[in-house]
Amino acid sequence: MIANKISILTMKSIFLNTGDEKCSVSSKMIYQSVLTHYFSDKITNIHLLTDFKMSKLELRFDKFEKDFFSLEKAELIKIFPDHIIFYDKWSKHLDLDQFGKAEYSRITANDVKDELYSSHSLNELIRMRYKVTIKKANDLLQAFLQEQDVINTKYANEGQVKKHFVYWCQGHINNNVSIESISKSKILGK
Repeated sequence: MIANKISILTMKSIFLNTGDEKCSVSSKMIYQSVLTHYFSDKITNIHLLTDFKMSKLELRFDKFEKDFFSLEKAELIKIFPDHIIFYDKWSKHLDLDQFGKAEYSRITANDVKDELYSSHSLNELIRMRYKVTIKKANDLLQAFLQEQDVINTKYANEGQVKKHFVYWCQGHINNNVSIESISKSKILGK
């Protein structure tokens, strides 16, 4: 969680860079509490370290108005009529190597091969849209999987694979797709 990465040292660095005398102790405590609350359920991802806004009701602005104005004077926040924006002052004080590279789990078409073959709706869609037989639809799927394996295309999810396959079929439906074809040409150099 990001809240675990924002330490007391991080908070000290934030307040030293803003001019420590601008914020009272209670303002600093409120600021730290808000950051801890906001980041408590956020996964450790560098893309989540951005400005954020919270409503005045959620922050109980009326009760801590003086403290919020001192945080605004320190340029840590900006107060609007119905919400408050918290500026990203913490990123530059964090060791961003702890967050690792933003890797997203990407899949290949072969990772979901079984799901593609067992998807009746996908099979029926191809057969209805392109007016092909079951065998031709399966041959198209097999050719698609082989092509995507060769070029190593990555997808975010199974839905993207299916969508790509449907549109891929449009350009390859007239090709004579036959997986069992064997080349009768001689190998070069022999």
